[in-house]
Amino acid sequence: MLSEIRERGHSFVTAKSLKSIGQREPRLMAKIDCLSDRPKVFEEYDLNILPSERGTYIVFKDPTNRSYFSLPSQVQTTPPERHVSRLELESFDSIPKKAAYSEFQAIDVAHLSGLLSTFCGEGDLQLTTRGRMSSGEFDLWLPDIGQMVRIKNAQIEIDSAYEAQSAIPLIEAKTGFRSDFNVRQLQYPFLYLSALSKKRVVPILLAYSNGQYQLSEFKIGEHFGELEMLRQNYFVINEPSVVNVNLERLLRSVQLEVEPIDIPLPQANDLNKVIDVVCLIEQGVTDLSEITETLGVVERQAYYYGDAAKYLGCLAGKRAITADGIVLAQEKSRLGRVQWLLRRMLTRPVLRDSILYLESRGFSIDVVDSNDLAGIIKLHRSDVTGDTVIRRTSTIKNWLRWLLTCCSFD
Repeated sequence: MLSEIRERGHSFVTAKSLKSIGQREPRLMAKIDCLSDRPKVFEEYDLNILPSERGTYIVFKDPTNRSYFSLPSQVQTTPPERHVSRLELESFDSIPKKAAYSEFQAIDVAHLSGLLSTFCGEGDLQLTTRGRMSSGEFDLWLPDIGQMVRIKNAQIEIDSAYEAQSAIPLIEAKTGFRSDFNVRQLQYPFLYLSALSKKRVVPILLAYSNGQYQLSEFKIGEHFGELEMLRQNYFVINEPSVVNVNLERLLRSVQLEVEPIDIPLPQANDLNKVIDVVCLIEQGVTDLSEITETLGVVERQAYYYGDAAKYLGCLAGKRAITADGIVLAQEKSRLGRVQWLLRRMLTRPVLRDSILYLESRGFSIDVVDSNDLAGIIKLHRSDVTGDTVIRRTSTIKNWLRWLLTCCSFD
């Protein structure tokens, strides 16, 4: 195959061959949804794989990774917008009353609340299709190598497609905010729907994490991998964007504990994802591979987020939830989880001093000096040395930034 790819830029492989060699379901073997999912051979030889027709896949050169779209930094810099639901969501018994939703639940709540209609600006939306189906036939220009291939009735999956008077919003959903995704997940359904209708198809990536919706609208070009992000917004439903915090009063009510030096100082930049991990484990999702697939992280990152949850007292041992972790996961409101987490952060000497330092800088992350944060770490953690201090400083700074997107400090 490598010889053929060097000569032609691509090669075909059957599902039967994949299964006989890999001893796994071919559809799952070829399901490479983000850069971190690529097998080593794909990384080494700059390859990617796409379904070309039922039972056949095309493997091709993709040296610049055009098959993946890199999203902006997943560390938020501003509070989310508040959306007021058009319906009383609490009146629906079948909507989970918990912090975490599945991908379909997140889509359905966004639709019921009117958030999708508001974001799309196309009036009322009617759900018309979702699930696995045949792609129909269309031509696809492969990136970089400039070759066109014919896609014939490959299996695709549409998370949800809606129809309005003049547009068809197409939704690809993810649990957890992602750093990148395979454009196949939007481009195949986009081409399928575009062949069915003359209406404008609007590709949207919906990511849900810790009660927040990240909605990103794209424009898709002629060649595979030609995506342009038109806009991206964060939303919360039926909650204020931030919680008001009187830090001095809160400090008096929170007792400082001993720094847990038997647990690594966190190296997990996204606190929303730390909460997501706790919520997944509370729901019984303890298999590491399932956690990594659900949140779109590699195994190493899953350990980082688990260690961060342990540091905050939410997990113990190998992905075992604590009583405090259950309290966090079962807290219904996002701002309730923020307040709980802030109180827990104030019990940890490193984080407490870092938050006090942020206060001394007028709660402006732009004037927070990483060297000063490094000094706080060294004061409390003799086990953190060398380059490790720099990485942990980056995490703490991102946690402080997260607080500023969730809290308004008096």
